[in-house]
Amino acid sequence: MKKYLEKFKKTYSYKLMRYTYNTFFFGNPVFLLFSLAIFINIFILILVSFKGRPEEVKIPLHYTISGGIDKTGNWYEIYYLPFFVFLFNLFNFFLANLLFRKGQKSLSYIFMFSTILLNLICLMASYILVIRI
Repeated sequence: MKKYLEKFKKTYSYKLMRYTYNTFFFGNPVFLLFSLAIFINIFILILVSFKGRPEEVKIPLHYTISGGIDKTGNWYEIYYLPFFVFLFNLFNFFLANLLFRKGQKSLSYIFMFSTILLNLICLMASYILVIRI
């Protein structure tokens, strides 16, 4: 077994795996920012799940600036926001990973900071939506 491990450590795939593991995930703040974005997204999902129960009546989904109800919908439509934010998180993470590997580190940081900003805005929107229901 020891000979197999020594042989595997000399292969290109092992070196590439170690490089990606050390540089992208723990060598920069991109992985930390992605973890923070996922944590905020899970918090949004938990926050929304307090009010997103199966009901027969329509629930308000959007409010106008003056405080009136702009859009109503079914109970499950309240889960669209965390779902699409999660998809956006994954898309930005894969773009940041690709850009980081191509040498565009600053652009990958911008992608991940925009992900955090989007999550914070959606957290505020979810909080207002849950409080007003």
